[in-house]
Amino acid sequence: MEQWPGIMRLRRNECGRDLIVGDLHGMRELLETELERIEFDKSRDRLICVGDLVDRGPDSLGTLRLLSEPWFVSVMGNHDFAAALNCMAMRAPVSAEGYMQMRILSEPWLLGLGTVEEREIVDRVSRLPLVIEISAGRDIAGVVHAEVPPAFSSWESFIEWVERQSSEQEKRDWSAQLLWGRSYASLEGAPGPAHSHGTVLLPGVTSLFHGHTIAIENGFRPWCVGNRHHIDTGAYLLHATGQSPTSSTRSEGPQLTIMDIWNPGHPL
Repeated sequence: MEQWPGIMRLRRNECGRDLIVGDLHGMRELLETELERIEFDKSRDRLICVGDLVDRGPDSLGTLRLLSEPWFVSVMGNHDFAAALNCMAMRAPVSAEGYMQMRILSEPWLLGLGTVEEREIVDRVSRLPLVIEISAGRDIAGVVHAEVPPAFSSWESFIEWVERQSSEQEKRDWSAQLLWGRSYASLEGAPGPAHSHGTVLLPGVTSLFHGHTIAIENGFRPWCVGNRHHIDTGAYLLHATGQSPTSSTRSEGPQLTIMDIWNPGHPL
């Protein structure tokens, strides 16, 4: 992509709430329903997504267009990245081998798009950051789609590494870990309900938020290792199975998770 995303830095929302939402996967209508349920004020509150706006659900393009809203921001997810590559492959002269490599995670919704929509997708995705940092005095919240790689001993060292990448090869190498990594899902005892592993606490950041990895064995609930909160809880499966979220299904089963960034222990 012509533009490469880096870091988006935000200050704490002093006018309203800072909320974080799990992978949306085309579930815009569900999101709107949930925002109404939690009395989200679009004139005051802010919503940050952990990425994967597209694929699997019924309205990928509509969900991606949330990026036009002043109250909504997101990091890039691996499905967003793949969708943009697909659109580039469908309208660019590439070899057959290159085309197949770029069509990873191809979804049917991409096949009916016109040139204008393809360009819109590439433009919107190329502007997504890979990292969002929200600061509130001494507190910092970080958002990365899949993970902060375990090689980093602090948030500061991770941010420095992201900022100094320059070559296209370096960008591809490190972005793969941020978009696809699942290092912490294999830890003993994780995923688990509010399980904390002190050895994976990342210094320099109060809370980290990720999507990407669903804990099916944990009843689709959010899971935590150290200060790393994983909040993809399989919302798209509600569409696949024809379910609707109700108060009786919020404790277990596929759902859309929304949390207050500064109080992540209790989903809204």
